[in-house]
Amino acid sequence: MPMTSPLRNLHAQAEAEFTVFPPPGSVCAGDSEPVEIVETFGDLDLERAALATGAGLLDCPHRAVLTLTGADRLDLLDRVLTQNVGDLAPGRWAPAFLLNRQGRILADLRVIPLDDRVLLELHSAVAAAAQETLDGFIFTEDAAATLPPVDEAPLVLDLIGPGADAALSRTAGSVDWTPGPGERSAAALTIADAGVIALRDGGRHVPSLALIAARASAVSVYHHVLESGAGDGADSVRAVGWRAVDEQRVRARVPLHLMEFGSSSLPHETGVLHDRVSFTKGCYPGQEIVARMQSRGGAKQLLVALTMSDPAPPAIGAPLRQADEPESDAIGVITSAAAGTDREPAVALAQVRAKHAAVGTGLRVEDDQRAVLDELIGAETP
Repeated sequence: MPMTSPLRNLHAQAEAEFTVFPPPGSVCAGDSEPVEIVETFGDLDLERAALATGAGLLDCPHRAVLTLTGADRLDLLDRVLTQNVGDLAPGRWAPAFLLNRQGRILADLRVIPLDDRVLLELHSAVAAAAQETLDGFIFTEDAAATLPPVDEAPLVLDLIGPGADAALSRTAGSVDWTPGPGERSAAALTIADAGVIALRDGGRHVPSLALIAARASAVSVYHHVLESGAGDGADSVRAVGWRAVDEQRVRARVPLHLMEFGSSSLPHETGVLHDRVSFTKGCYPGQEIVARMQSRGGAKQLLVALTMSDPAPPAIGAPLRQADEPESDAIGVITSAAAGTDREPAVALAQVRAKHAAVGTGLRVEDDQRAVLDELIGAETP
């Protein structure tokens, strides 16, 4: 039985349809335990419109929060993560990978320093393994990593869309984003008399805020955000499900852990290498592998974006072959896809062998659906 949200009864009363994350067929999920999430509240067009013109509120029970305490907490993280976090101050947050010694990705983290602790926000499927790995690096350090039991896990909500900032201001009052626009910022605020940590991701193509609240206040916080944005205007807030959010993500070409990359992936294969990895910091587990790949020209496979030949989305896990060699071996695999419309084709993200990953390359999916490779994700230099 998959893990469920503390808001499940509310969603069921709203006639939500449910699915699981990672979705069936995900090529990077491995043996991850699925978590039940809302797929849609019944009207995908309205959910898509909210994400495009206002704000959509997504319940994220597939996300978890680890807490690191002790005087040496940031120093420990700086020694084991791929990103510079030793001097990360409250008011900012940073993305980073936790790797094993073979350079494979154990977790994709958001590192959030507070005055007395550090929060590590990550997928629930890898949270226990991440805690165990961090514990293994604690010897004489004043540090401790804790993961609450499932029935005490914090609530994580995503507020997504061009109206997200306005919606949060109506809900919580003026928010002091210390680093300023375009930065990755964190702020402590109050919603419905409950303490909430808000994260702003100025680096994403899709305007996005994350809200982290105690499980005991889950219902009141969720209701308050929705009610403060009630209406039909551009600054309205609507409850949305995973399907509309994932379609928007794929169209924005934003890679996702356990979809585009997983426990067998190397940082150079993710499309977010330069966002998660510092090449100027000190040693960390797996750094030798990462540095060697960087100096020798990168990965054997790359994350790419595809434009399909028609509105039908390809299946996750579908193999890709060269368009002019229909009987050839597969050279890639679909990792995510978004359906098209009468006016635009479907799009997809895929892992493709590096030697075949050239913009303009024609590809063929099963059932003879055609695609054109139109972007190498994350190929730009930092």
